[in-house]
Amino acid sequence: MGEAEESDLMKRILIINITRMGDLLQTTPLIRGLKRKYPNAELTMLVLESNRRLCAGFDGVDRIISFDAEEYISRLQDDNHSLEDNHLKLKRFIKRAGGDYDLIINLSHTTLSGALVKLIGGEDIRGMVMTDWGRFIVRHPWMNYFFYVTAHRHYNTFNLVDMYNLTGEVDLRARRLQYNIPAELKDYPSEILDGGGNGYVGFQLGASSESRRWPPQYFGELANIIRRKFGYKIIVFGTNSERKLLDELRKTYQGVIIDLMGKTTVPQLAALLTKCQYLITNDTGTMHLAAAVGTPVIAMFLGEARCSDTGPYTEEALILEANIACAPCEYNSKCQHYECRECILPDNVIMAMDKFRELTSSKVKQLDDSPQFAKIRLYRPVFEDYGLLNIVPLIKRPLTFEDFLKITYRRMWKSLLLNEDKFKTDYLALYLPPDSEQMLRQLKDFLELMERISALGHRGLDLIEKIGYQAPFQFKDKREIKFLLKLLTMLDSMLWQYEWNYEATHPVTKSMRLLIRNLASSDPEYVMKLTYEMYVRAKEGSKVVVKEVEEYLKKSEYHRKSELINS
Repeated sequence: MGEAEESDLMKRILIINITRMGDLLQTTPLIRGLKRKYPNAELTMLVLESNRRLCAGFDGVDRIISFDAEEYISRLQDDNHSLEDNHLKLKRFIKRAGGDYDLIINLSHTTLSGALVKLIGGEDIRGMVMTDWGRFIVRHPWMNYFFYVTAHRHYNTFNLVDMYNLTGEVDLRARRLQYNIPAELKDYPSEILDGGGNGYVGFQLGASSESRRWPPQYFGELANIIRRKFGYKIIVFGTNSERKLLDELRKTYQGVIIDLMGKTTVPQLAALLTKCQYLITNDTGTMHLAAAVGTPVIAMFLGEARCSDTGPYTEEALILEANIACAPCEYNSKCQHYECRECILPDNVIMAMDKFRELTSSKVKQLDDSPQFAKIRLYRPVFEDYGLLNIVPLIKRPLTFEDFLKITYRRMWKSLLLNEDKFKTDYLALYLPPDSEQMLRQLKDFLELMERISALGHRGLDLIEKIGYQAPFQFKDKREIKFLLKLLTMLDSMLWQYEWNYEATHPVTKSMRLLIRNLASSDPEYVMKLTYEMYVRAKEGSKVVVKEVEEYLKKSEYHRKSELINS
C-alpha cells in the first residue's frame, strides 16, 4: 500500500501523554510529523487536566481531552465513592474520549494509561496496553526500547523526542520542538520588563528533585558576574513552591532581580523566554519551553538527569555535567553526598556564555582539556544527517570503555530497529586515544563475551527452526520436541547468566529478556515467534557490536605499530 493510500485510510489518531509539561512539549515533533503524514486525519491529544491549556499552543492538534488522574486516584482511595460510582465516572470519560481510533500512541508508561488504551480501543496500538486478562504489554519496537531504557539508562544515547518520532514512524527532519505564543501576548513582555539595559538572562532555579538542582548560592554568584561582565538583568522563573531557592540566591546576589516566580502562566512564560539572551536552567519543563520558542539554553544536568535522553532538543544549547565517576546517578538511586552539584562552578557557566556562539556553530568545535575543566563535562546537542539528535562532548578527552560502548550500542540499535546505519558519524574522532592499555584489554574481554552471545543466538535460532516455530508441537515423536525445548531452556539460562554477571552486555541480554514480557497470548506458535525474535536480537545485535570492536582494535593495533616505527 502506498503512502497516499495509507494516508486516506487513517482517519482518527489518538496520542496519550499524561505526564509533565516537559514530556508533553517533547511530543510536538511527533504531532506535526503525524499531521504531515496523515493530513486528513483528526488528531486527538489525551493529557492531564493541568496541561490542557498548554496543548492549545501546539500545531496539528484537532481535539484535546483531559483526564484528572490525581482526582480519579483519590476517588479510588476514598470510601465515600463506591466502586460502581467510580466505574460509571470512568465510563463517562471513555464515552467522551470516543473509540475505534485507527492509531493510538501511548507515550505514558503507567498502568493507568495502559488501562485507558484498552478501554478506548483502537486498530493500531503503540505503547503500553492492558490485555484481556489484565496483563500489561508494550507494542512497537521503539516503545519497547523506550520502556527498556526507562529503567536502564546507562548506555542510552537516543533523545526522548526521537523515540517518540520513531514510534510514530514519521519524518525525522523537523529538528525542533514547537509552541505557539498566543497573539494577545505579543506585548506582554514589554508590560512586565523595563526594556532597559543590555538584555535579560533567565534563571530556572528549581527542578523535579533536590538532587537535580544547582545550588541557589551558585546562581547568586553567577548573577553577580553576569551583571559585572555583560550588564544583563536577571529574570527568575519558577513556581511559588520554589521561592525558598530565590531567598537563598538573594544571600549572595544583592542586585535587581525581576521576580516572576509563580506569577506567569505557561503562555506568558513562553513570551518572556523569547526576550532572554539565555536561559540558564536545570533539567526542567522550562528548558524544553525555551528550546521550543528558540531561546538559547545553558543547562546543568545533575543527579539522575541524563542529557542523552532528556537534553534540550535544539543545537542552540550547551550542557554542563559533573565529571565524577558516579555522575549521572543510577535511576531511583539514593545519593548520600550530592557531590555533582558542587562540581559545576559559576565560572564554568560564564565560560559557556563566552564561547556559546563559537561552540554552537554549524561545525563541532572542541576545547582542549585543562585544569579549569577538571570537574566538568561539556556537551552540545547535534543533529545527525538521518535526523536523530546526539549529544557530543566538547572537551577532548581520552576515549573510555564506557564511551566506546555508548557509541557502539547506538549503532547497534540503529541497525536493529532502523534496518540501516548508512549515515555513520565517526564519533570516535571526538576522543583522544585511550590513556592506558587497560581499556584495550577491556575491549578484548568484551569482544569475547559478545562472540559467545552471538554464538548462543545462532544456536537458539537453529533450535527454533528445528522445532518449527511456525507450527510447533506437530512432532510425532514427543521425546524429540521435549529434548529440543530443554536445550532451548538451557540456552535461555546461559544468556541470563551473562545478563546477571556482565553489566556491559545489558543492551543485548536484558533487552532480549524483556521482550518476553510482551506475551499477549499463550498460543505456542506466538510464544515461539517471540522467542525467535529474542534470539535474532542476540545474534544480529551481538554481530554488529563484534564488528565495531574488531574494527576499533585493528585501528588501535595499526596506530600502536606506527608509533613504534616512528619512535
